[in-house]
Amino acid sequence: MNTVIATSQHLPFYLAAGALATWALIIGGLGIVKHKLPESDRLYALSVVFTVLLVITTMGTAIGTSETPELDQTRPDVKLGVVPQPGDAAVGEAAEAPASDATK
Repeated sequence: MNTVIATSQHLPFYLAAGALATWALIIGGLGIVKHKLPESDRLYALSVVFTVLLVITTMGTAIGTSETPELDQTRPDVKLGVVPQPGDAAVGEAAEAPASDATK
């Protein structure tokens, strides 16, 4: 796995999520210091629109940069179209050998 963030295909998500987190900290800090925030209706509307745009951008980049794992990466032991039957071994378990009559 490549650990270099600057060339990562997820960079847009990292930037949008970082901007959203920074904005949340700024608004939270200002809300603690000033109990009446923002002071005008225009600033309130602007902050709501900006927050909604940041959230939508972050969600869009999360979806846009996501990857769908292949079936064999998630559960390699599962075959499509095969329904387990009551006598089958559980997924990931080996079938138990029948008990021998050696104790007689």
